[in-house]
Amino acid sequence: MVQGPLGLNWEKRKWGLLPRIENGSLTAANPPTLKRMKLWENMKIQVSGLDQWTFIKLYTHGALPVNQAMLLGKPMAEFYKAIDGLTLSESTPKVHYATAREMVNMIHAAEDGMTGSPDDYRNYRYRSIMHCPVKN
Repeated sequence: MVQGPLGLNWEKRKWGLLPRIENGSLTAANPPTLKRMKLWENMKIQVSGLDQWTFIKLYTHGALPVNQAMLLGKPMAEFYKAIDGLTLSESTPKVHYATAREMVNMIHAAEDGMTGSPDDYRNYRYRSIMHCPVKN
């Protein structure tokens, strides 16, 4: 099991007083934003001893009709565009989109002390059971 972000969101308060729970869930009522991404990043979900990789696991429970417009429409497209538009610098993280299997592989690689790009470890321990060879 991979732990996703879990913390308090003090900027989005309930009744203007209580902090909301931030857990990486993507819903129509709580779409992804750069502010949320900063919260996820600041939670520093990492393999102990390897602080160069931070894991941010986001999720949605299926494509429920109430969430479809957010997941497949403008809110998600704007979030991806905002991430792509970030000015890359030494302090700006590089985002790697990964499946759950690929993320677990990256975590195992980090546990084994591997460094460099997480992309190099997408098949580190568990390989995809789906193999689609390219035919010429």
